[in-house]
Amino acid sequence: SFKAVFDVMNSPEDKTQVNPWIETAARFLNMHARAGVDPGQLQVALVVHNKASTDLLENPHYRELYGTDNPNSPLIKALMESGAQVVFCGQSSVARKVPVEQTIAGVQLSLSAMTALIQFQDQGYRLIKF
Repeated sequence: SFKAVFDVMNSPEDKTQVNPWIETAARFLNMHARAGVDPGQLQVALVVHNKASTDLLENPHYRELYGTDNPNSPLIKALMESGAQVVFCGQSSVARKVPVEQTIAGVQLSLSAMTALIQFQDQGYRLIKF
């Protein structure tokens, strides 16, 4: 069994580009699937905070800020459909004015990124930080 938690705090300057740190979680899942690892053996979580906060916004809210659809939305939805958890830092939500109600359906809110990272590691997840 592989349990990985990804710390996603950065985001590309070009807001039309997919966040490569979110893409890393998808690469992790795809790499193991191609190697024949049973998807049931993979548990993935993303803890999103800091500059990556707006990467969780639904398209109307993202468009309002950046004039384009959220390029991360299809990837985030696909990750969640594959069983990944996406957890948003409550402190970043407030500080960066990104209400969880404006994020992609299924995004969970944590008190803080630090809290979520500790909780996942206590559950046997290994921190992957790029």
